[in-house]
Amino acid sequence: MTVSVVIPFFNSGHTLVRALKSVAAQTLLPTEAIIVDDGSASDQALAAQSIVAAFPMMRLVRLKHNCGPSAARNRGIDEARGEFVAFLDADDHWLPEKLRRCLPLMQEKKIDFLGHSNSVSGNNKQSINDRLHPLAHLYSMNRLDIYVSTSQFAPSTVIFRRKAIPVRFDENIRRSEDYRLWGDLVFGGYDLWKLKEFLSVRESAHIKGGGLSGDVGSLLAAHLLTISHFSKRGFVAAPVAFLMRQFLRLKYIRHRRFL
Repeated sequence: MTVSVVIPFFNSGHTLVRALKSVAAQTLLPTEAIIVDDGSASDQALAAQSIVAAFPMMRLVRLKHNCGPSAARNRGIDEARGEFVAFLDADDHWLPEKLRRCLPLMQEKKIDFLGHSNSVSGNNKQSINDRLHPLAHLYSMNRLDIYVSTSQFAPSTVIFRRKAIPVRFDENIRRSEDYRLWGDLVFGGYDLWKLKEFLSVRESAHIKGGGLSGDVGSLLAAHLLTISHFSKRGFVAAPVAFLMRQFLRLKYIRHRRFL
């Protein structure tokens, strides 16, 4: 099994070392790691170059200007040489057993796409999707999973077989790009599997962070556009799309209350 790790990077030098160390500490080592610098400031770009140089299996690819996470991940996929591709955000990190737990399972079960649970701020909390599948340790996403949740997989949990499933993010959007892709794949008939094991860590919730997902209002607007995208493609009937939008707005009110 050959595995390429794709790590999009934008002005996050303070967390990049931790992310790369978690890749180098895997009990089943990847073949390579591709760090895609998405047009960082010059000092951050130099810092990233110095950091990456310390890890022999890793290489740095630099985009000329900031294009967003979709373009950075797509470029990493284009650069990948492994049979499998695994994503890791520069401000997240993996537990040492992550690849050893996932890859043999994918081979054994003939799984082309696998995500797992993600620990956030030290909290190993079940997601909405996990609660929809209470008795399953491993399950495949279905349409209901897309209807009720916008975050089936944190990107840092995803591994896929590069030539078997069309993982390609929409470069025209900078928010909700993962929800849109996972939905397109599920509605398109692809099996996206979830393993209920916490194998990656994010130190703070996206919704409260300083990244693109931290702007709750803009994120809500992006998710609403994604639901419209599903509806226009015929994946979601108009009444269902209406209910999805209302449910999202209620979640937005809750987030505003607790921020």
